[in-house]
Amino acid sequence: MLATIGIAAERTGYTLTDRGTYIKYETNAGGNPPLKILAEGDKALLNQYSVIAINPAHCPKAKLALANEFIKWITSPNAQQIIKDYRLSGKPLFTPNAKR
Repeated sequence: MLATIGIAAERTGYTLTDRGTYIKYETNAGGNPPLKILAEGDKALLNQYSVIAINPAHCPKAKLALANEFIKWITSPNAQQIIKDYRLSGKPLFTPNAKR
């Protein structure tokens, strides 16, 4: 993705990217990259991460209890705060939105 941003910058074009890649691109450019963010925060641009336990009836080796334990943890207020606080070059990388 970083290469895609580089090509767009060379050609004075546009591209879509994730927050982490753009932050890295911005950092590599000393905080003043040629390409700037034109749109963010729109629901159409949401890059959702999800966690779903596998049905052991379809995958007998699945460890459902461990999967459910992980789901409980990753959606907990503590883990959501860890996700919220995670930064790359001092900038937030993710927006937690787990609903329990």
